[in-house]
Amino acid sequence: MSNVITTPLSERDRLLHYASKSIVNFGLAFLEKDFRPKTTSPFMFDMAIEMGRRGVGIKPLVNMIPRGHVKTTLTRAMILQDFLMAEQMEWGYIPESSFYIWVAESEGQSELNLLSVKDALENNELIRYYFGDQVNRRKWSTDTIQLRNGSGLMIKSNTSGIRGLNYLGRRPDIIIADDIESENNTKTPEARDRNARLVTATLIPATNAETGLVIINNTPVHHDCFVMRVTDGYNKAQRENRDYPWRLFYRTTSIENPLWPEYMGKAALTRKKAQLEEAGQIASWY
Repeated sequence: MSNVITTPLSERDRLLHYASKSIVNFGLAFLEKDFRPKTTSPFMFDMAIEMGRRGVGIKPLVNMIPRGHVKTTLTRAMILQDFLMAEQMEWGYIPESSFYIWVAESEGQSELNLLSVKDALENNELIRYYFGDQVNRRKWSTDTIQLRNGSGLMIKSNTSGIRGLNYLGRRPDIIIADDIESENNTKTPEARDRNARLVTATLIPATNAETGLVIINNTPVHHDCFVMRVTDGYNKAQRENRDYPWRLFYRTTSIENPLWPEYMGKAALTRKKAQLEEAGQIASWY
């Protein structure tokens, strides 16, 4: 029997090893304002697994979960983990420097999304201690940032201008479309068809041809909206035991059976439903 000498992991190495295991782990380790152990739920880890899949031939993903259930929070954690921990990842394929586009329905929401990433890189003491100062002031604007390690993030308030877009000579590795369908742009069949074409004819072809990925985060807003079309097609393919070109992460919640009881349990959901009823917006209850 050979003598094997093992060196105990340092506290730093243990934390980085833990944070590399999952998007949620990264959030718990470095984003304590957004991730707390007592409000972390199993569905977050399941969703994080799907969001974390990388590599050649990985299908695009639809995350369809209720409003207020951490879609945007997990997306921010995913971006930061990918940009800061590519070398430590033990699963999938993530280039050492990546270029992502994060799309939201409105300009205001897009700006808030970028500000949240900037804030973590500029002001989060743990991130700055473990990963160094990644703020590149020469390439740190209101719609695009490039970290010192070469990774870049661009925001868009709609899908126009994405076709053929490249940044420093490269196509996006990932495009995240966050709540791009709303009650306002799904009122007519023509509008819903337009949304579907924007995804299939603009977003998907715009990504890196080899390992590019599109992630759609959306709460269903109409029975014929794009994410419901994907859901119907996916379920039909499952029944017919055939392949389908999209992955689907789909969860629902109810007052009787909350998806996120650690944070949005029966009492919180009851209040939320009553508020929507009072405002005449019960149709948006999901």
